[in-house]
Amino acid sequence: MQKKTYTPDYLTHQKKYNYGAEEKVCLTDHHEAIIDRDLWNTVQAELARRNRHGQLGVGHGNRYVFSGKIKCGLCGNTFVSKTKHYPSGKSTKKWNCFTALHEGRNHIDPAGNEVGCDIGQLLRDDFAHEVLNTATGAVLTSHRWAAGQITACTKAEIQRSETTGEDNAEKLEYEIQQVKQKKEGILDAFFSKDITKEEMRWMNERYDCQLGELQAALRAARERDQLSYETETLQSDVKAHLKALLGREVDEPFQKEILDAMIVYPGRHLEVRLNLLPAKWRFVLDAIAHIRRQSGCHDDPSVPISVRRACNSG
Repeated sequence: MQKKTYTPDYLTHQKKYNYGAEEKVCLTDHHEAIIDRDLWNTVQAELARRNRHGQLGVGHGNRYVFSGKIKCGLCGNTFVSKTKHYPSGKSTKKWNCFTALHEGRNHIDPAGNEVGCDIGQLLRDDFAHEVLNTATGAVLTSHRWAAGQITACTKAEIQRSETTGEDNAEKLEYEIQQVKQKKEGILDAFFSKDITKEEMRWMNERYDCQLGELQAALRAARERDQLSYETETLQSDVKAHLKALLGREVDEPFQKEILDAMIVYPGRHLEVRLNLLPAKWRFVLDAIAHIRRQSGCHDDPSVPISVRRACNSG
């Protein structure tokens, strides 16, 4: 970025910050980048999506797998965790609706506002992990289905990029030639005293910026034109990459990445949504686990939680 400051009076040489008094100059691709522009934009968009607090570095939404991702199906608020420690040295972590925890059941406060939440149930952390592992396990074993879906999406994107005229190599070459002719005209205008030296420099920088962007787009277009994808070759490559990707261990970083949200509904129902997948997994607590909880066994961390999957809908 150039012209961050300017000199309004050449006699005093006093510089001032440019807050719009003059047009700034942005030079794109001035030097070799560490990462490409598309990757940078993708990362910035993902950071903005994950930043639920509106400010970078605020909160701890990524501390645990389920932080900020377990939602109440009634009030829409986030579940928060509380850890209970036992004299035996064991402990259990449970998740509860923030509204229900701080405001109690649904009621009308003295000011006449409806507050509280009737979700009325806790979610044990080990149960949440069991549910998530069941859902991700179904995805990790669906290599053939995933390969077919990704191959179809990739082919469609390649065909779209080949048919669009925005990045056509011939069109880009024509636009580059036009900009070069405009640069030549700047010099003629300067010698004819139609523009000042400062104006000539500013216009040159502007056209250099345009040339850099057009030349980068032309290189990308030529590289794309040299690619030839056949269905069998493409699907074979996709399957190989998927096998390497999906064969990874289901660890905590992987769970953080793949989980989009876990919704808790009344009636002891859960819904799991995974990133970039249209399917939703719905679960319900088994009746035996419900009876054990009602009898007070839920305070004993040694009592197993029984769960069965209700359905998997797309």
